[in-house]
Amino acid sequence: MIDAPERSATTAAPGGTKRPRLIAVMPAYNEESTIVGVLEHLYPLVDRLLIVDDGSEDGTRHAVFTWLADKPHAQLISFNKNRGMSAAYYEAFLHLGRMVELGQAGKDDIVLTVDADGQHDPASLDLLLRPIAEEGADAVIARRDFRLYPLYKRLGNWVMSAWASIWSGRRYQDVESGYRAFRVGPLLDSLQYYKGYKYSETVEIAVILPILGYKVHDTTLVDIPVFRSRTRLKDVVIDLVAMPCAWWRVMAARRLPAGVPTWFAYWVLPLFFAAALLGVLRILTRPIFLGDDTINNYAHVWYISDALFHGGHIPIRFAELDGGRAFTFPYGAVPWLLNALVYPLFGDWSVTLFLVLGALAAAAGAMIVRPSMRDPWLMLLFLANPFFIDALASGQYSFLWSAAGFFAMVWSVERRRWPVAAAAMWFTASTHPIEGGLAVAAYVLWTSVRSPRKRLPVLISAAMVLPGLAPSLYFSLRTPALGENSWWTIMSSVIQDLPRRGSILASPFALSCAVPVLRRHYRPLGAAFAAAAVPVVLLSGGAMAKVPVLKEYRFARQGSYAGVLSAASNNYRGYLQSGDFRGGAVYRVLSPNEREQGAYYLMRHHGVLANELFSESQRRGSWDERGYQCYLAAKHVDRVVVERGYRTEFRTNEPALLDALVARGDARVAYGADGQPIRVYDVTPFRDGGLKPRSVKECRGL
Repeated sequence: MIDAPERSATTAAPGGTKRPRLIAVMPAYNEESTIVGVLEHLYPLVDRLLIVDDGSEDGTRHAVFTWLADKPHAQLISFNKNRGMSAAYYEAFLHLGRMVELGQAGKDDIVLTVDADGQHDPASLDLLLRPIAEEGADAVIARRDFRLYPLYKRLGNWVMSAWASIWSGRRYQDVESGYRAFRVGPLLDSLQYYKGYKYSETVEIAVILPILGYKVHDTTLVDIPVFRSRTRLKDVVIDLVAMPCAWWRVMAARRLPAGVPTWFAYWVLPLFFAAALLGVLRILTRPIFLGDDTINNYAHVWYISDALFHGGHIPIRFAELDGGRAFTFPYGAVPWLLNALVYPLFGDWSVTLFLVLGALAAAAGAMIVRPSMRDPWLMLLFLANPFFIDALASGQYSFLWSAAGFFAMVWSVERRRWPVAAAAMWFTASTHPIEGGLAVAAYVLWTSVRSPRKRLPVLISAAMVLPGLAPSLYFSLRTPALGENSWWTIMSSVIQDLPRRGSILASPFALSCAVPVLRRHYRPLGAAFAAAAVPVVLLSGGAMAKVPVLKEYRFARQGSYAGVLSAASNNYRGYLQSGDFRGGAVYRVLSPNEREQGAYYLMRHHGVLANELFSESQRRGSWDERGYQCYLAAKHVDRVVVERGYRTEFRTNEPALLDALVARGDARVAYGADGQPIRVYDVTPFRDGGLKPRSVKECRGL
């Protein structure tokens, strides 16, 4: 390294004012033929020049060493071996930091980065500096004239700039340009989040500065007299990966909670998000993802799509569900309809995709309605909410889309965008009339009380939306499952779900309000959250059933994220091809919880289910003989299908009751020997030998 005396920290400008000192940084690797010419043009225009020889193997270092002989305000930093452009810049910037500490440079001085190969014309220097002087820019990235560049380089630059725009939060036009000017202070601030590898320095700094709140200007067009490029496909991949990594370092470390080490932010915290991503990808590998509510979605989307593309209409009743009495849209009208339109292209997998998109839309909505949720430390708590995990893993398709609509509604109301707010109200409540509708009603009431200026417009918006919700409310309230159960049963189910779903809807607002407390006490609060969340996830996922002391309890056996562990199998194929199966017959299906694909396969072959796919409709329980006979008659059941897994999971007396009926000749085994996955019972003799009820209600009390 060769040091030289410093010029004064500022330089006189016309009129007697002081301008910031200009410090140029030039990395060089095997540029013997061009570097001296570039240095000769640049040196008179700047106050200080740092050259970094990146382990050149030609005569570059010697040429620079010779040129420096009479240049007191230039210095050379040399590497013994090639370490890459990013390392060269990093070393030069660290040297600048030491100069600031020693008072040899100021934070308002300006750093120029210039290539040694002649691509950057020093004559454009005034254009590059003008936005800093006139617009208060903290950084200027020159936009290159690409007339000499081949098409593939222009296309590649557009892709890289678009990718950088996503991660930086501002639109870039030429993010790979190495001709740049920075104020020293912002540049040094960005270094704490910068790593750099190969050529990634340019894109990393471009991503980091806007996130830190610095003003970046990139519309200054400069001429590029020569085209040279050493980048390879490998370098492109490195840059594409480097940009989200730079974003992550800023987001995770900038607001590091008290007591949390930086290494935890850089290495451990990403593991959670990587696990979440792997979980989502795992779901996307399933053409049919098994969960508590997923089969209901697959069935409805298939039925709507089939009616649209083969019947030319949108059906109101679902002919293959609950004897044809069920409604096609008990909820989920908009997402199911949109899903049905793409169903012919992707089949059942489109439903899996829309489930994941609903979860992503809810998470994105949380970040939009409360920007503080973009902090990964807060988003960690949102995503780690066991009820959010359960909503995705158990297939709460409509609720997730409704949650996204709710966040959009709140965002619109807070910004007084009333047409958008009204549309979001309707979408939220129509997609999930119970939980979404209650959330909308609660928010409208809250806003009316807390914000007098918004009271009238929000009430008018709600009043305008209410008539449009009438069909959804009618279908929800008239669904057969409600009519067959007591109000206490229905209300118990709703009350059980409200805290779980409500925690998802409320969490962005609660977490954003608690930011100061969370930052001071994140470690103990995070540990307490994990201590409460992990058992809930294990219980919901079925892991508790493996604990010897708990496996006998029904609550431990029924939870399972079946689709995460296994793919949907078709144990019904043999029966569907047998002589006993006939379309139009009514089937009661007893299947394990969250593995109800067999009912879906029956419907796809136009078998009719005796009930809806809601748990309240399936009546998994023990029966006395007379009540069972009445129920089969009320539902017009022709066949009862018992899956092997049902016998071990629910342990009701229904399979034994069916075997007893077969033994005395009141029913027969139509399909399935001992040990087979399913057994089908023909119950028509038993069904027709007793009462002739008009509805299930008449069987109560028997």
